[in-house]
Order: sequence, then structure tokens, then C-alpha cells
Amino acid sequence: MEMMSLSIVLWLLVLVVVVFLSSGRPVVVIDATHLKGKYKGVMFVVVTKDGNEQVFPLAVGLGDKENDSSWLWFLTRLKRAFGVLENMLFVSDQHISIKNVVEAVFPGVPHGLCTYHLQKNLARYGVNVVAMFQRAANSYRREQYDLYFGQLALVRDKGAYRKLMDLHPSRWARSHCRVRRYNFMTSNCAEVFNGRLRWGRRLPVCTFLEFVRTMICHWFAKRRSKAFARTQPLTEWAALKLDISVDEGRRMEVNAINAFKFTLSSSDRNYVVDLRARSCSCHEFVLVMSLILT
Repeated sequence: MEMMSLSIVLWLLVLVVVVFLSSGRPVVVIDATHLKGKYKGVMFVVVTKDGNEQVFPLAVGLGDKENDSSWLWFLTRLKRAFGVLENMLFVSDQHISIKNVVEAVFPGVPHGLCTYHLQKNLARYGVNVVAMFQRAANSYRREQYDLYFGQLALVRDKGAYRKLMDLHPSRWARSHCRVRRYNFMTSNCAEVFNGRLRWGRRLPVCTFLEFVRTMICHWFAKRRSKAFARTQPLTEWAALKLDISVDEGRRMEVNAINAFKFTLSSSDRNYVVDLRARSCSCHEFVLVMSLILT
């Protein structure tokens, strides 16, 4: 019985690796949460999102505590399973051990910070500072970022500005990220996964791991059935995003520059779209929307 359970776990890991490497976004969110049962410890999780914007778990590990050595053990095995992907990006909270080990195990791979955790740390500076930070972090264009972050620089208390500059904008601002960050601005998908395991974390270790395996198998089976039932080539999430974009486009004035380039303008926006290059001067297509059509 134990060998059968082990075989299923190994098969599931191979399936996850194949699906992620073939069609997943190269952005992984890592987090840790504490076990609540008789034997204390820490559960490490690595998740991403699938093409329907749903949580896609990649790996789960158990350690005695959240420190450099345990993260090193976990991320070394993660690298052994997935390797280093092109345009790879890690997203997490500010735990110093995560930063240290990501730099050691995945040298050169960018490590982005969760903007939700950052804004909670900035809350003591006031709601206006948080709002400026949110607008700067989520901006697609450097011009927008400069405008909003410039406003934050003018605030009398320079604490928030200095803190964000010390962390470096490339770690929290979408417009400054060295690779595509897509819409992974927070570590929320890892928090969601941890939330679903809240009661299971009180179980004995072996029972808990079986609980995790069963839950993931249930998710994948349900998603597979829904995918086979679809008649469109896009997922529900991608189709909805495309419909919204098309609807917004109908309210904009379009003028041709040549056979492939067009200007799109409205009362507050003015962009240049290149259909051949699949780009837009808003930069949103490059940083997020290109996922739908790749």
C-alpha cells in the first residue's frame, strides 16, 4: 500500500513538471507556512498559475524551521526537478532566507517581492503613501512609474521612499522588472494554496502529505474535465480578458499608420499598436496580455 501511494506521488510530480515546462509561465511563487499538529515544522510550497488563472502547485516540502539551510535543501531539489527556465522569476515575501538562497541556488534569476506585503509595511506612513506606491508598482510604462513615484518622493516623511529605493524598483515595480512579471504582483496564489491546506496541517505528516496529494489530484481531474468540455481554443479566463479588451477597443478611435501599425486614441489614452510585432506602446500587451496568444 505504501509503494502504491509513493508511485502515484512520483507520477504526479512527473506530470506537473511536463505540463509546467511545456505551457506554464516561468514565474514561481514561493512561501512557507507552519504545521499545527503534534510534530511542529514548516511546509514549503511553490506554485504558479495555469492558463485559466488558477493556482497550479509545483512542489511541496517539509522542514524543521524556515531558515537558510532548510530553504537551501528545498530549492536545490526544485532546481533539480525544473532546472533554470528562460525568463524565470521568483516572487515571495521579504524573508531574508528566501532572498539568500534564491541568489545562491538560482544566480542571475530575478527575485520579485510581493507588493501586498510591502504595502502592509508602508501602512504606517498613511493611505496616501500606500496609494502612490500601488500606482507606481502596477504601472506598465516607465513614464507612469516616474509620475507616481515622483509624487511619493515629495512626501515630507522620506521613510517610505528610502525603504522602496533600498529594495530597488526592479524587485517590486512591474515597469522595472528585468523579465515579464505578467500579473504576479503578489504571492496571493501561494496564500490561497496554504489556505486550502489549513486543516490538513493539523494532521500527522504522512496523513498530511496524502491529504495534499488527494486534493491536487482532485483539482487536476476537475480542470481536465472542464478543459475537454470547452469548444473554444482559449481558456475561460483568457477569453474573458480578450472580450473585455475588444469591448474597450470599440470605444477608441483607430487610424492606420501602415498595413500593420495603428494609432488608438480616446479622451485619456493614445497608443501605437503594431500587429506584426504584437506590441503596444502601453506595454501591457508585452507584460501581461501576450500570454493569451502565445
